[in-house]
Amino acid sequence: MASILSRVSSGFGFGKKTASSAPSALVATGGVISDYEVSGTYYRAHIFTSSGTFSVSALGTYGSNVEYLVVAGGGGGASAFAGGGSGGLLVSPGSFSIPTSQNQGSTITIPGTLPAPFSITVGAGGAGAYGPGATVIGSSGGPSSFGPISATGGGGGGGYNTSGNSGGSGGGSSENDPGGTQPGGAATNYPGPTQQGFPGGSAISTAPPSSGYNAGSGGGGAGGAGGDAQRTPSDGTNFGGNGGVGIQVLIAGPSANPQPVGAPGPSPGGGWFAGGGGGAEESGSGTNDGKKGGGSGGPYAGGGDAGNSFAYPTAPNPTGQAQPGVYATGGGGGGGGYGGNNTGGNGGSGIVVVRYQIAQLTATAKATGGAISYYDGKTIHTFTSSGTFSPLPSGSGGYTGVIDYLIVAGGGGGGGNRGGGGGAGGLISNHPSVPAPLRAPNISVTAGTPVSIQVGGGGVGGSGPLSTRGVTATPSYIGPTIANGGGGGGSASVPLRDGLSGGSGGGGSQAGGDGTGGTGNQPTPLTPPQGNSGGNGSDTNVVGGGGGGFSGSGVAGGTSGGAGGAGIAISINPQITFDYAAGGGGGARTPRSGGSAGSPSAGTGGSTSVGTNALENSGSGGGGGGDSNPPAFSGAAGGSGIVIIAYPST
Repeated sequence: MASILSRVSSGFGFGKKTASSAPSALVATGGVISDYEVSGTYYRAHIFTSSGTFSVSALGTYGSNVEYLVVAGGGGGASAFAGGGSGGLLVSPGSFSIPTSQNQGSTITIPGTLPAPFSITVGAGGAGAYGPGATVIGSSGGPSSFGPISATGGGGGGGYNTSGNSGGSGGGSSENDPGGTQPGGAATNYPGPTQQGFPGGSAISTAPPSSGYNAGSGGGGAGGAGGDAQRTPSDGTNFGGNGGVGIQVLIAGPSANPQPVGAPGPSPGGGWFAGGGGGAEESGSGTNDGKKGGGSGGPYAGGGDAGNSFAYPTAPNPTGQAQPGVYATGGGGGGGGYGGNNTGGNGGSGIVVVRYQIAQLTATAKATGGAISYYDGKTIHTFTSSGTFSPLPSGSGGYTGVIDYLIVAGGGGGGGNRGGGGGAGGLISNHPSVPAPLRAPNISVTAGTPVSIQVGGGGVGGSGPLSTRGVTATPSYIGPTIANGGGGGGSASVPLRDGLSGGSGGGGSQAGGDGTGGTGNQPTPLTPPQGNSGGNGSDTNVVGGGGGGFSGSGVAGGTSGGAGGAGIAISINPQITFDYAAGGGGGARTPRSGGSAGSPSAGTGGSTSVGTNALENSGSGGGGGGDSNPPAFSGAAGGSGIVIIAYPST
């Protein structure tokens, strides 16, 4: 499948020789571009949050080696209780102040025969395990690669009385009676200079063997092992282990400013990756007495947060819900609790960044925030995660005036069990490529006045075995201008068969009747509209409808699952030209086939499989899950959104 970030980066005039002695940079394509300066040296970073190609068409005079960061997808948390391990992390040898005793890849040299394409794979996060069933292990994350450099996905967290999976970093473990020790999952190439992470924590009981205990350890991180789960003999308190710490890699921007990628941390600049997911615990006494605490996610890294803390056997404590790993960090998912249909957190997706030296910047940015590049007289700020767009003060050359912009919210998750496709995230833009009736009003910014940016996450797909809906996605915004998250797809359950409303609506499923598609341009109808409605499911044909897209409604299910609604191609930044905000395809019961995606950025519906995930930073919907009667398959995740701002460089 094509990458959401299908781009052209042909040098933009950077590094071109003005005299025979002037240095020049290599010319490459692929990824979101970030150009920046560190102590008088200029760099270009190509940021990949989904799979694609880094292709070099010309060599410069700075040498033929490139630096890189490769992070695989994080492992999912167990249903009870362990956290997932982080995705494996590798850097170019001796780069970014990473100790040479760990996380070292091999040197990448651009060959003299051009063009030289390098395939980029960005691994998805592993799914958190669904209950019921305390022994359900979280899924391992997907691998990421840059040419020959490959990082292993994080190990899934181990279920009740089960060790964690091995992976880039190992998943945590869980144990009950009769006590003793349950080891965590192993880490790839650990220990040694090519190790990609650390092992998951162990489940250790200091109580008598007859007492046992109910808690899980943390998943390993790229920078440290997962914390052990324990129970003290004095009062029987359970402790979920903390996730292992991640690693800071300052590869995509100047360290004096927040990095455009990675998670915040204790050191200036952010850019932390691959923290392990925290373990969970069970209160066990029928009430949550406050003594028993789930472990936190990997410190400052993007691991899952504290696991569920259930008041067994009733509902979960809402403040202790298992958390997912942070998108594009490879963080592990938090462990689930126990006492019902408990669920571990999903692992965070991975990331690949490639960096090399360039001769100069062709302009000076008038604001900070996001990945900054320059093209055709414009300065472009691309946000693939939340941050702040901060025009400099007027006395320092800050920008005041109208901006070109694109805001795309996260796409909705596909429904489980012949589920409806996820609806696309709402889309708002004043760019001329948007048809006039759908074009949004201009936005102005003022020098010295920062503006908050949110990039919405995609909705999680619904469970197949539990026949749950996909989750409605998170909004994206520039200050008060908000794009609404895409609606989740319906599932094959009578009360849940209708798709949810959102920027675009999720498709309906079927269960004793045709589920209706969710309404688009919701929850607050806006002018111009942000999206369209999802298609209905078909009870007769046992299929789900497609999710709505920005340019068209989802198709109702028929002889196959309904197709998702079309997206739209927008080129505020010619580096990033793609169909955004397309709907996911509806799922189907075999022998009927799942519905097609509204564009290559959205997910397809499953029949004998789960639906496929939408691409990150597309705002497109995930595909609905299939049904082989049995088993029932889960829906897929919607893609995260994106925010792009451009203004004149002069």
